[in-house]
Amino acid sequence: MVGTWRAEGIHPQREWTLVPSELGEGADAWVSTECARVREWFGNNASQRSDEDVRRILTDSLASLGEPGRLVTMLHWPMTVPIVSRVRVVLAEAGDLDVKAWEKSGFDVDECIGAAIGPGIKCVASRDESIDGHDLHLSTAVYAFSGDAGGVGLIVESGLPLAFQLTITQMPIILSSLSLLDPDGRPFEASPVPGLTRNQVDEWEHVSNA
Repeated sequence: MVGTWRAEGIHPQREWTLVPSELGEGADAWVSTECARVREWFGNNASQRSDEDVRRILTDSLASLGEPGRLVTMLHWPMTVPIVSRVRVVLAEAGDLDVKAWEKSGFDVDECIGAAIGPGIKCVASRDESIDGHDLHLSTAVYAFSGDAGGVGLIVESGLPLAFQLTITQMPIILSSLSLLDPDGRPFEASPVPGLTRNQVDEWEHVSNA
């Protein structure tokens, strides 16, 4: 998948930060403006310490701007403390989704339905890890889609189980409106997942003939 792709859709304004694709010399100004906006959500929990943590999280999020295949980065602040889930939309090469390979990598795999771009899979995994002396329970969800034009993944990551679960509940809303346009302006359409995607027409006919 080469060239310039575009993502369109909606995401809730409150409790969400959309990380700009390009900032240049305006990075510091964006971080300061976004810090003030996030502080409003924290209410009585806002403090100098929380301001510093928010600024660090926002600054760190800019490091993802140069990642290969990254199309969108969003931060979800589901609690009134500076803890986030990171949500990314990334592009990949075309190829059938291999459910068995995901399962062998430690993911629980289920069908993902209701996405505007078509059928896909939802892969969820968690692991315990120590980072900078802190014990974290890292959770990851990958909503993966594949079509003739290539592959698409919506990746959710968080170091706090509660934050992760609160973010996951928002994913159907985001996926229901997410659309991707290739460099020629054509919409990305996901193909059925072999062995997993249900044929709802056949199911309905089976029920009707029962």
